[in-house]
Amino acid sequence: MRKIDIETWNRRTNFKWFSTFTNPSFSFSVKVDITDVLHYSKQTNTSFFANFLYLISRVNNELEPFRLRYIDDEVIEYDVIHPTFTVKTADGGFNNAEFEYTSDYQEFYARCRKVVEEKNQETLNPDVYNAPCYDKFYSSCLTSIAIEGMSQPLNYNNKNSLNVPRIFWDQYRVENGRYVMLVSFTVSHILMDGEDLAKAFNLLKHYAAHFIEAIK
Repeated sequence: MRKIDIETWNRRTNFKWFSTFTNPSFSFSVKVDITDVLHYSKQTNTSFFANFLYLISRVNNELEPFRLRYIDDEVIEYDVIHPTFTVKTADGGFNNAEFEYTSDYQEFYARCRKVVEEKNQETLNPDVYNAPCYDKFYSSCLTSIAIEGMSQPLNYNNKNSLNVPRIFWDQYRVENGRYVMLVSFTVSHILMDGEDLAKAFNLLKHYAAHFIEAIK
C-alpha cells in the first residue's frame, strides 16, 4: 500500500470538505443486466453468488478510488482489497465470511465456495462480527425479494469503517426478456465522487454482459 500526499492530490479540495461531514457516505442503486452471468451459472452448475461476487471484486480492485481508505487522518491506497460478505449459518443466523482476492477466476471461485461451505456449517457466533481491518469491501444480498432502493447501516462512531465500500444486490427479475437485479454501492465522498461510482457501474455492466470473456 502507499500513502497519498493530500496536499498534492488532485481532489484535495473535495477531500477536505467532505472529511468534515459526520456522514460522508453516498450511494447509487442501479439495475444491472445479469442474463449472461445467470445463464453461465445454470449451464455450468456453478454458484451465481460466487460468479457475481467475482465481478464485484474485480471492479473494486481495478478502480483506484475503491482501494483508497481514510484511516487515522491519512489517505492510504491498498494494492489489493478483499471480499467480505454475509453467509447464513446452520442455526439460521448470519456470520461474516472473507477470503483473499485473486483475479484468477477458477481460484477465486474455489476460495469462495470453500469459505461459504464452512460458514454454512457453523453454529457458534464469533465474538467479533467485523474485525477492524480495512483492506476489504463489505457485500451482502437478499434474494427473497426484488427491491427498488435500499440504505446501508453505517457506524458513525467508526470513521475508518465509513470509508469501506458497501455493496448490496437483490433478487433478480425479468424485464423485457432479460434478467436484471438492483445493485447498490455505498461509498465515501471523502475518497471519490459520483463520476467514480458511475465508472464502477459501467465496468460492472460491461463484465456482466461479457461474462465468459471476463473470467478468462
